[in-house]
Amino acid sequence: MDYQNNKLEYNDKILNQKEIDFLNLFYEKEKILTEQQVADKLGITQQAVNKRKKKIYKKIKIWEDNFR
Repeated sequence: MDYQNNKLEYNDKILNQKEIDFLNLFYEKEKILTEQQVADKLGITQQAVNKRKKKIYKKIKIWEDNFR
């Protein structure tokens, strides 16, 4: 993570650019947004944001379990 800009950096070994961009929606200035706030930004439901976030976290967990 780039702590100066509070943005995740692209690492194609784990996540694709679209997934990184999605996670970066949770960062706004110096605060972390809720799933509902991100959903409002995207015009989708909080449940859809949660489902997408869980899918990404599962992908990270699988990568960690296999490559640590």
